[in-house]
Amino acid sequence: MMTREQWLVNLESAVATNATAALAKPRKIAKILSVVQAAGSQADHLQSQLLDRAEQAGSGVPACRAGCAYCCVIRVATTPVEAIRIADWLTRNRTEDELATLRRELEDYNRAVEAEYFATRRPCPFLRADSYCGIYEVRPVSCRSYFSFDLSACVDHFQNNLPSRIPKLDDTLVFGRTISAGLARATPGEPRFVDLHRSVLRALEPGARERFLGGEVIFADCAVT
Repeated sequence: MMTREQWLVNLESAVATNATAALAKPRKIAKILSVVQAAGSQADHLQSQLLDRAEQAGSGVPACRAGCAYCCVIRVATTPVEAIRIADWLTRNRTEDELATLRRELEDYNRAVEAEYFATRRPCPFLRADSYCGIYEVRPVSCRSYFSFDLSACVDHFQNNLPSRIPKLDDTLVFGRTISAGLARATPGEPRFVDLHRSVLRALEPGARERFLGGEVIFADCAVT
């Protein structure tokens, strides 16, 4: 019988193989978008299974609901290919004026949180006024993997700045990180993990996605260590 560790190794390897094939030269945006979408769907499916098992075992059910955004003030690490997908989606779904506004908001956000990321309690620039995620369809795997079982703990931790430990299902985080690690292996030369807001801002720069498709390293200064 395969151990859990072996299964995770195989999962990362399978994601990496698919992503590497999608980024084979010449890189094509359609292939990149397809493989990142598949990884996100795989993450969603695995997370759903894990949460169902947790509920059946009496471990609780997620307190997360649409419009609940208490956790949307923390640093988000993503992968270069996910940043490319998000930027491409924004370009196709936002007007030029909306994109210009978003770029200014991202620049302002990055300056504000540069010194002390979490202490600013600055909401994610992708968060809409109604507290719904503005990029929900293409949100990173790391966002897809975070679930809380206690709303009051989220309020204490994120809104009231109290050191409350948020009860969450660690397996969803592990599986999400494994899928993300597979995606990260497809872009040698780029940082494995990049800051969501800095990398999307970079990918929205004129010509950035074209340079990435040409094999140029564009996220060197967006790394998350």
